Amino acid sequence: MKSIVRLSFITILFLTIVNHAQTVDEIYPYLEKLCKEFHQYPELSLQEEITSKRIGEELRKLGFEVTEKVGRYGLVGILKNGEGKKLLIRTDMDALPIDENTGLPFSSNNKGVMHACGHDIHMSVFIGVANILANNKNNWKGT
Repeated sequence: MKSIVRLSFITILFLTIVNHAQTVDEIYPYLEKLCKEFHQYPELSLQEEITSKRIGEELRKLGFEVTEKVGRYGLVGILKNGEGKKLLIRTDMDALPIDENTGLPFSSNNKGVMHACGHDIHMSVFIGVANILANNKNNWKGT
């Protein structure tokens, strides 16, 4: 229960520091495209080499300091914005060893591997949150 309260508080705090509706509307088309890209090129756990590089590229474009190859293909992005609280956001990157038979125009191009549990969406939301934080630095302080 304590975790739910903390998450709710963080969400409310986050929504009060930015005009999120306008920002999300502005970046949604890009995030949808990115999500479809992640969906088309899934990688199994401990094999997320291309996915990790792609996320690193996105974070660098937003001004994050990026450290790659944490563990194997993990990465850490840090966005410094003065003294203040520290916020951690994370995402899963791995896909499942499943053949995709959805018929979607953006279905998996990697035979026997599919984002069947939503990590493609998680990564896109992660980039969206990173984008909102990076483009609203005048509304918050911290790292």
